[in-house]
Amino acid sequence: MNLREHCKKFLEDIKDPTIFELGVHWGEDTNGIMSWCNGTVDYHGFEPDSRNIKEINKARSNWKPNNSYSIIHGAISDKECKTTLYLSDGIHALSGNRMTGANSIRKPHEVVKKFSWIDFSETEEVQTYTIDDYCVDKDIKNIDFIWSDIQGCEYDMLKGAENMLPYIGIMLLEYSEIELYKGQKSVNDMLSLLGDNWELVAKDSWDIVVRNKTYKK
Repeated sequence: MNLREHCKKFLEDIKDPTIFELGVHWGEDTNGIMSWCNGTVDYHGFEPDSRNIKEINKARSNWKPNNSYSIIHGAISDKECKTTLYLSDGIHALSGNRMTGANSIRKPHEVVKKFSWIDFSETEEVQTYTIDDYCVDKDIKNIDFIWSDIQGCEYDMLKGAENMLPYIGIMLLEYSEIELYKGQKSVNDMLSLLGDNWELVAKDSWDIVVRNKTYKK
């Protein structure tokens, strides 16, 4: 069973789920995530790059109808503030796509060596949010699934979600064995922060799936 199938299986028994997609990029994965869900989805997507926000707004007309969609122009972190977003650019050597999906609020480090076609010559100011504060503000009691692709900031996201962790069901988290972005934490750091109520259920070269063993909606 691959990582996405674990997430899909978990969501099959949940009616009207709440979904967070962190790092929406152009919305390429959004419809796929929606297809795993039953009933009406309360969807919250976070994307820090203003270039990508424009592409998301174009893509929304093709997203699964009858769901509730909130798109937040901002980054997820462990505190709420204004900070620097390092903008990725360049052209992928094989696909020809513009590389606007590697943006991070952490300074690029080994990523520029491993992926030579990506450059980080520009920045923009971005607002950061925490899961805890956002859920208080929006009166969100449970998050059934978090899809997180935020370029080295997964640990920061978890730090900013410590109050909500007992009320989150399952998460797909990006990781790296090397420090692609300055100060990026390891899988073991993330698992240690999550604690004994969480278990690692699947792992591949880029992502892990972790499940809350005590989750009840």
